[in-house]
Formats: sequence, C-alpha cells, structure tokens
Amino acid sequence: MFPIVFTIALVSGFFLFWRGARHELIEPEKAFDLAIVGALGALVLGRLVEFAVRAQDFEWSLARLVFVNVYGGFDFYGALAGAGVAFFIFARRNRLEPLLVFDLAVAPLVFSQALITLGKYLLLKNLVWLAYFVLNLVIFWTMKRLAKKKRHAGFFAGFYLVTLSILDIFLFFAKPEVTNIGRVPYEFVAPIVILQATLVIWWAISGRKIARDLSDLLAGSLLVIMRVKRMITDANEAGKFSRSIILAPVWLARSITLLLKLVGREIYWGTRDFLTVLGVRR
Repeated sequence: MFPIVFTIALVSGFFLFWRGARHELIEPEKAFDLAIVGALGALVLGRLVEFAVRAQDFEWSLARLVFVNVYGGFDFYGALAGAGVAFFIFARRNRLEPLLVFDLAVAPLVFSQALITLGKYLLLKNLVWLAYFVLNLVIFWTMKRLAKKKRHAGFFAGFYLVTLSILDIFLFFAKPEVTNIGRVPYEFVAPIVILQATLVIWWAISGRKIARDLSDLLAGSLLVIMRVKRMITDANEAGKFSRSIILAPVWLARSITLLLKLVGREIYWGTRDFLTVLGVRR
C-alpha cells in the first residue's frame, strides 16, 4: 500500500508544480528541468545527511551509502536543503527568480507530504502520522487561500518552513523513534534551528519595519485582551462565543469539503496542462 501512496504523492506533487510554473509563464522545458533537478538535489543531499546523522546504522560504510535499494533511508531536512540548493543554482543560471521558484515548489511539496504521511499511517497505524496528514492538508489549504492575494517573493517558502518547523516541534514527543546525535535529539533541534533562521530571513525579505511590527503586535494584543474581557462581562459576547463553539463542527465539515474540491481541481487542471504539453490532448 505505501509504495502506491508514495507514487501517487510524487506524481500529484509534480502535476501541481507543473501547473503552478505554467501559470507563472515558466517555459514547459524549464519547469520539467526544475522538477528533475530539485528531485536529484533532494535525493543526493537527503542521502548524505541521512548517512551523517545515522552513521552508526551505516557503520561508516560507503557501500551502505551507495546501495540505497538494500540500505534505505533519506533525511527529510537534508532532502529539503538539497532541493533548495538545486533550485537556487538552476534558477540563477536560467535567469529565474529563486524565491519565486521556492514559492512554486512548497505547495506541491506539502501536498505530497500529506499523502506520504497518510501512507505511513496506513502502514504503521500510528496516530502521529494521521495528525501529520491532517495538519499538512490544513497548511496546503491555507497556502491556497493566502495565494488569492498578491504576496512578496519568498512569502510562501517562509510560511511553509515556519509552519513545518512548528508542526515538527509540537509532534516531536509523539514520535515513536527519535535519532540522537550524542545527547541531542536531532528531530527536535533541527526544526528549532530552521524556525529561527527562517523567521529572520523571512522578516528581512518582507521589507517590514521593526517599529511598525511591534506597534501592530501591541495593538493586536490589546484587542485580544479587550475581547476576552467583553466575553467575561458581556452576556451577548459570551453567547456569540458559545454559538461559534456549537457551530464549529459545521465549519470544519465545510472547510474539509472546500479543501477536497480545491485539491481535486488543482490535480485535474495540472494533469490537463501536462497532457497538453505532451501533445496527448489539445
């Protein structure tokens, strides 16, 4: 079952990336090359980081590093970095905006992640993978909603890395297996480092001002405090909050329906665009 789900995840991610690249007027040949180069970068660096982090399992044997079919395993963070480096080099050499390429890649990537974690849940029956599946779909749906408004280059790449890191940090203690480098839990420290670095870079490329951001944060905090105070002292506000809790299942069901429609539509149009380029249909 898992190999089938994994294959579907890869194909779906490719179609979504293909369609996104076409909408941004990237030539079909370059879009295809981007996907291949990114996959190769992820494959190489993901394997190397896996070997470095879990060297004891490989017994420092280069033969075990090379023969993937016998000694499997890829590090996700390494694969992510490898794809990013490959995308950056290819984009610069072909006069494409690297941040735009990153933005195009993250939504298909998180959707593929969702399907892969679903496959892991079906294989291992561990609820942590079901949680990853649901939350990755939520991240994908949020990205698509945010895409309705024009964002600065790199916004979605930063959003993806931040949400991914937070998700990994919160679900770390529910994971059945943990890799330690010495006494340091790798799966816990790595997302913390990624989160901190991403927040700094994301804030820098957004062109925001410290004073304005601090002012907005303070204003938002005051609004939340005032809202909580009204809920405690005002019966009408308390009633509205209670109604929102009661209607939460309806809202959740509606959101899931919209998400499924969105996913189906994206895959359908991505497949149509790909077949058109191949000459299968007009």
